[in-house]
Amino acid sequence: MEDLLPQALMIGVNYNDFWELNPRTLEPFIKAYSFRLEEIDKQMWIQGLYIKLAIGSSMSKDCKYPKSQFSKHKNSQISMREKFERQVERVNSRFRRETDE
Repeated sequence: MEDLLPQALMIGVNYNDFWELNPRTLEPFIKAYSFRLEEIDKQMWIQGLYIKLAIGSSMSKDCKYPKSQFSKHKNSQISMREKFERQVERVNSRFRRETDE
């Protein structure tokens, strides 16, 4: 129990909410934290590419620093939205099947 509260606070659960929630209701917080970590990892990877290109372009004329941001970053935001929409559709279809039965 000693570790549970600090871990819950780390993933964004409010102190007062922690005492009213059960482990099952903490699952969305855990999943959201995981998504947040994935997004941070992607951003750091892209930042590493920028740094690599900055160093490379200062040492070689063959390496060019990009004139605009990588479009891959924009695509990752779109894909997250698409993933979310697909998940909502799956839940809705399950709900429709249950109500039809």
